[in-house]
Amino acid sequence: MIVEEASGSLIEHYHSEPEETNTFLNEQLLVRVKTMYMNALKMVVAPVVFFSIVSCIVQFSDLSSLGRIGGKIIGLYLFTTVLAVFTGVGVFGLCACKCRTRFYAAFLPAF
Repeated sequence: MIVEEASGSLIEHYHSEPEETNTFLNEQLLVRVKTMYMNALKMVVAPVVFFSIVSCIVQFSDLSSLGRIGGKIIGLYLFTTVLAVFTGVGVFGLCACKCRTRFYAAFLPAF
């Protein structure tokens, strides 16, 4: 925390324009850190998911049980997708008071 305070004080001392400092930090530091983090996350997550799915499929001795479980998984996926869509539309409808007239005006005929 002390290092953060010291670095913040130094940046403020040498860069008097806060907007210029924010742009510099965002373009030079944060974008690179974000890109490295996302690439590392993709590099780790994809093989873990792939090998966990393959290991689960290999453990089945009867293919009919695999089909039943696959059907349940697809059904559960469709159910959660529909639930997410209705939740998103509902939250938008409740929270978008200022945009409501413009949103509905785009879909309703003009009188």
